[in-house]
Amino acid sequence: MKHNNKYCAFFRVDANKKIGSGHFVRCRILAESLNNNGFRIFFVYTGLPEKYKSELLNKNFGVYEIPPLTDETDTLVEIINKQKCSSSILITDSDKENFYTSKFQLGIKNNNIKLMTITFRNDFHFYSDILHNQNIMAPELNYSAENYTVKLLGTEYVILDSRYSEIADQKIKWEEKKNIVLISFGGTDEADRTSKVYRVLQNFAGKIEKIIVVTGAMYENRALLENLISKSKILTEMYQNTDRMPYLMREAKYAFTSGGLTAWELGVTNTLNIIISSTPRENLSGKFIGKKGYGYYFGNAENVTENELKIGTARVFSDVEKNKKIVNLIASKINPRGTEKVVQKIIEIMEAAN
Repeated sequence: MKHNNKYCAFFRVDANKKIGSGHFVRCRILAESLNNNGFRIFFVYTGLPEKYKSELLNKNFGVYEIPPLTDETDTLVEIINKQKCSSSILITDSDKENFYTSKFQLGIKNNNIKLMTITFRNDFHFYSDILHNQNIMAPELNYSAENYTVKLLGTEYVILDSRYSEIADQKIKWEEKKNIVLISFGGTDEADRTSKVYRVLQNFAGKIEKIIVVTGAMYENRALLENLISKSKILTEMYQNTDRMPYLMREAKYAFTSGGLTAWELGVTNTLNIIISSTPRENLSGKFIGKKGYGYYFGNAENVTENELKIGTARVFSDVEKNKKIVNLIASKINPRGTEKVVQKIIEIMEAAN
């Protein structure tokens, strides 16, 4: 794709052990799609693992590391103006409250920079040009925003890797899949739900054909996990920070996850989602998914014992008809081409400004 200085997109996002990698992954997917539509791409962060920095540099994206600041407005405006783009948009994906203040939002917009806020929150007033919340519960929430704010709410606008749209056209029916279980708890998994679930699954050696374990770049219990795998009677494949997730999800019949972006990816691949949460956001999302019948919510990792996990898993494995209904229901709610719709809205906003 040939680029010029017409449109530039700046992503303000971090990834670390505390917040995980979900914010970054979502922004990277959106950045790649915008890049394919002619945008120059820049990432601004206070902290990213070296592996993620290398990924951005390999894609020829601009990177700026800034020190932690209470108010980043002037710093971000300076970085954006330095590129001398004809039109720029700042896309924030963070829970930092400073990004939600009127001072920050108007400070960006008053410098002739478009603003997009990717968020799961609705407890602030938004001056953003675009408000994006892809959580499945988003359309049921109330938002305070300006009249001009374009709201992209719910899984119609979910930001997914483009490969999921390809899989959606060729996906396998849930009941036709082999009994393969995926374990994937994101970039950090500080609670080490991965090892906990893997131990419990050993009780089902006669029912499970294969376990696929995927850990993130910041997972720190690899040695313990490898030891468990070495003693397992169940065939196991292990990946760390792999680029094959869409295909591993398509292969799996069941998945144990934290209930974040993975929930919508699994909806596209016809994979039954079993959620064990760890953070307040995961708790909220997991409860909603369980209540609505879009998946199973087993509870917070701190409160779920291995015996309870064993009993719950046995119940899931035995209820085939319920599982089919769950998979079909969530699949009907997900737009596998949501990223394309988000990109189109961004382009419309940029074009309207010129």
